[in-house]
Amino acid sequence: MICVRSWYSFLRGTASPTALVDRAKELGIRSLALADEESLHGSVEFWKRCRSVGIHPVLGAWVAGELYLVQTRIGYANLCRKITAQKKGEVFSDREGLLVSPPGTRAVTFSVPREFRVHQLVSAIRQ
Repeated sequence: MICVRSWYSFLRGTASPTALVDRAKELGIRSLALADEESLHGSVEFWKRCRSVGIHPVLGAWVAGELYLVQTRIGYANLCRKITAQKKGEVFSDREGLLVSPPGTRAVTFSVPREFRVHQLVSAIRQ
């Protein structure tokens, strides 16, 4: 699985969720995670497009420098609460249903070796 940001990560991502999914399909990637900066705005578009082309979608977000990936419905609800709390300057610490990256991680890939193709990913980012 490859984790990407969309244009909903202002000043960090440049492609729409649909374009990212389409490119992943061209590259033969079977599982794709969308993790924008403190946002789940592209989640519905991303989820629907992944399902329509046969890619396993994983939702997530970067919050306070940590990557949170949703594992369950409870995890999705907790991530929504975490993002809201962060924007309000509050603390929300329930991580049930979430996979959390180690602190300070900036690039994370959870992959099966044959799916992790760095040269193709770099090419995809440039286009």
